[in-house]
Amino acid sequence: MTCFASVIPVVGTALVWIPLSLYMLMTGHTAMAVGLFVYGCLVITQIDNVVRSLLQKKMADIHPIITIFGVIVGLSLFGFMGVIFGPLVLAMFALCVDIFKKIYLDGIDETEVFSSSDDAKTDV
Repeated sequence: MTCFASVIPVVGTALVWIPLSLYMLMTGHTAMAVGLFVYGCLVITQIDNVVRSLLQKKMADIHPIITIFGVIVGLSLFGFMGVIFGPLVLAMFALCVDIFKKIYLDGIDETEVFSSSDDAKTDV
């Protein structure tokens, strides 16, 4: 269940371990509830947020803010599928703004903007 909830940035994993620690507290397992809460705060949430940010930056060059806003906006527009489509739409919008900036504001030729890294290496 934590795997599916972790798709939601910042609070995803907490949606699982906070209710579980509250349930353990209400059933009389106080030490285990406090232990799970501390472990969730210090380890689970921190690892999830740090690893997510590092992987997104390294693999897709996506800023974490785009993911957070994308999920929030995507959930309100597309429902549960917005968890996936929201960040994609915002990333595509950021790409289009970057292309517009390079072509029209910076005056870079279109062939330089759309050339791949392999083409740039052969031109040198």
